[in-house]
Amino acid sequence: MAGVLPASTIMTGRLQALGYVEGKVVWENPVAATGKTIREHEFRCSWMNCARDARFAYRFTRGKGILNDKDGPTELNAPGSYLHTHVYSYPMGRFVGGAGSAGEVRRKGIERLWGILGG
Repeated sequence: MAGVLPASTIMTGRLQALGYVEGKVVWENPVAATGKTIREHEFRCSWMNCARDARFAYRFTRGKGILNDKDGPTELNAPGSYLHTHVYSYPMGRFVGGAGSAGEVRRKGIERLWGILGG
């Protein structure tokens, strides 16, 4: 939708996935650490066409996922997913801390660039 993820979506007009999922985090992301077990809910009426080299944050042992039991295409540390997570499923400190450190990294990068440009 915003062009961040290596994928495009198509609304199908009919249910594509519905139910509970379980799996593991296989790609580090701001929501959960690699190796963590996830239990969530998927619900979607669209189909996602992912790039061949797309990296996925999650691999399911139960549930459909986006592509071959995988979900959460990730780009620039931003996972995209059809999963619905209950707020008590994950400690939000990791997510909030990640957002804060991303802002700090961006601020330092801007300051460095400004210095290079002679600002």
